[in-house]
Amino acid sequence: MNYPMSMMTYNIRAATTHVIDAEWPYQPMQKKPSVQDKPCVRDIEIHGGQVEFKNLSFAYNLAIPILQDVSFAARPGERVALVGETGGGKSITPKLLCRFCDVTAAGSISIDGQDIRDVTLTSLRDTLGAVPQDPSAFDQTLMQNLLYARPSASEAKPVEACKAARIHHQIMKFPQGPGIPNQAGRPRGASQRRRDAAPGH
Repeated sequence: MNYPMSMMTYNIRAATTHVIDAEWPYQPMQKKPSVQDKPCVRDIEIHGGQVEFKNLSFAYNLAIPILQDVSFAARPGERVALVGETGGGKSITPKLLCRFCDVTAAGSISIDGQDIRDVTLTSLRDTLGAVPQDPSAFDQTLMQNLLYARPSASEAKPVEACKAARIHHQIMKFPQGPGIPNQAGRPRGASQRRRDAAPGH
């Protein structure tokens, strides 16, 4: 009788431990986000897509500034590279643009003249996209990969996105066009994979 009772006690203790261990990853998800919509904000309206950082300063700790009075603009069709030493603020810049954190000191970020703090977070983040350094793709056609994020979209939408990403002319060189299977026996460099991934993001 002692053995079954001891086993039952052990199992109860183990189950309790596992429940506690399973709870802690969800605790951050239950916290209220620090960045939220202000009252009476509206959806962003994109006309050309010009992004402007104006006199921007940021610091996680006000005693240790990361960005100080930074100003630059990315105009439609331009490519802007952020370069600098480690800890210089390259990684925080896109986070500020997506409002994963907010400007803490001074300055502003705007898209087409609209301060990103004055538009809804949902519309702002729906407007932006990011392409990973080494994007992956499903073993399907290029068109199916492009439609993955929005399966209900018409085929005209991915074509528009490919033209905006300036890869449509390359895709149309293939015999099947956008119907070509992914990795269909053709070598793909990292830069080409990123270009292919851009319309889907």
